[in-house]
Amino acid sequence: MFTTYARFPVSEFYNVSIEGVAGGLSRALVLSNFPIAFMALALMGIAVARLFAVPGALGRYERWLVGELALVATVMSLVTALVVTQSNLDAKPGNAIPAVGVLIAFGLTVFAVRRTGTGPRRAWSRGDTFRVITIAVPAFIALPWILADLGVLIGDVPVIGGIFMSKEVIAGESLLAVHLGHHHGLDGALFAIFAILLIRPLARVRGRLRWPLTIYVAFMLVYGFTNMVQDFWGEQLVKRGTTTTEFPSMILPKLTPAWGLVIIATALVAIALHWYVNREQRAENRPLTTVAHLPGGSDKPNNDQQRGAPCRNPSSERPLPRQDVLGRGRRRIEKPDLVTSQQTSC
Repeated sequence: MFTTYARFPVSEFYNVSIEGVAGGLSRALVLSNFPIAFMALALMGIAVARLFAVPGALGRYERWLVGELALVATVMSLVTALVVTQSNLDAKPGNAIPAVGVLIAFGLTVFAVRRTGTGPRRAWSRGDTFRVITIAVPAFIALPWILADLGVLIGDVPVIGGIFMSKEVIAGESLLAVHLGHHHGLDGALFAIFAILLIRPLARVRGRLRWPLTIYVAFMLVYGFTNMVQDFWGEQLVKRGTTTTEFPSMILPKLTPAWGLVIIATALVAIALHWYVNREQRAENRPLTTVAHLPGGSDKPNNDQQRGAPCRNPSSERPLPRQDVLGRGRRRIEKPDLVTSQQTSC
């Protein structure tokens, strides 16, 4: 995006007045405020929540310092609402405040990953497949905006250029149907894709921060899809003449019925995410069972082992202290004689 705004005259863009390299730097700084600052907050929140949940990961002073820095980054990022306006997208001195907040959030995220790691690997699941399919939708819709950020009109691209409007000039307007430079529809697509990607790490968050983070991710998802659809509807359907019905701008919160629907949708998505996260956490915490030589002499694997859970090699056995074993069938076995110590395939 920097090179696009540095190469082309301001007449090709929306509500900017600085040209050349300064113009590219200006627009990149504003981009760091919105949407990057709000995306960085979500990533930092998940990383810091995991950091707080790991016993011994932080000392008393470190815990206080991380909490204070996270609060500072949050406040600085929220300044975006005061310094970014759609009517004037040139950078101002105040835009440096959210940009510094992004740097703090990024630093805390890196610190948390270095201190606690990324967690154990998990096998690919049906939920992952569904998320990939879901991400493909906003990625396809955002193609005209992605190319516009790169200084290319999608109408000049063979095959897909005939699907989208871009080079046409609508009567009464000076810009192309899809002008060069950045679009708020792309911001919406980025919010939606980022929220979908955060669902899996959100399932590893423990403690009091999980609910606020779940609500925030749900809002990013709903807000992102709403703005993406609103921009796509106006550029590809209204300007094409397919419909005359226009959706209102949804960039800034307002006391309108449309924003009331956004709040309701956010609540419903947050509840669904909370249920899904709980299910994922239960799946991660489910203990693996082993083959036990029972007093009756049966070595038959239980249901978990038949589904692929690790089993043991009965050729290498060692006695264990007296203990109770509670299997998935809720059958209590008193004083198992032996369990095995080496894993092998069933």
